[in-house]
Amino acid sequence: MKKILIIFTIASASFLTSCDKDPDPVSKLVDVSYPTITLRGSPVIHIPIGGSYTDEGAILIDDITGAQSDIMATSNEVDNTTVGIYAIRYIAKNANGFLTETDRYVLVLDYTPPVGLDPNFDLSGSYLRTATGVVNNVYKVDNGLYIMDNMGGSSLAVPAYMLTPDTNTIDIPLQVSDGLELDCTSETYVPAGANPAQMKWVVDASGFGTALRTFTKQ
Repeated sequence: MKKILIIFTIASASFLTSCDKDPDPVSKLVDVSYPTITLRGSPVIHIPIGGSYTDEGAILIDDITGAQSDIMATSNEVDNTTVGIYAIRYIAKNANGFLTETDRYVLVLDYTPPVGLDPNFDLSGSYLRTATGVVNNVYKVDNGLYIMDNMGGSSLAVPAYMLTPDTNTIDIPLQVSDGLELDCTSETYVPAGANPAQMKWVVDASGFGTALRTFTKQ
């Protein structure tokens, strides 16, 4: 495990009796490790326009001391009057000061589940973009409604929501995510058969290029 040297400044007894001496630095070699943040409730929540959202918070587990504590989101801004995806971020640190960040996504949408779609139909899972080796995690929010955490399959992790009007069709509609307006074209779903299921689309947004992106379920 990687280690890092942290310098602490501690006042010595002589410093307490004289202002002429500087405190002696004391070094400590510690492991680089990070605490765990576990969300209370779902990592993805869907509310209708005008609906209410109450944050359930999260639990911090300090990997150094083993202590558990309740934490609340450091950013908790959901505009329930505007359609969009809102990231609720939790940030906490362990006893050595190393930080962990975790997000919860809140979707504000005017959404009605498609009539006749089998409620057991579920495309959620981890999908690997082979061109980059980046995983796009897809979560089911409601019947026919999904959110993904990296729709570009790149180092720029932009979340997006996706619709499935039937068991053969996926649609990533025009939307705003992290202040970025994006749309997708050529959306295709290839169900599992001899090979794992795949999703494909072209991202129509600044900085993404025009390549067809292929994601294979893991």
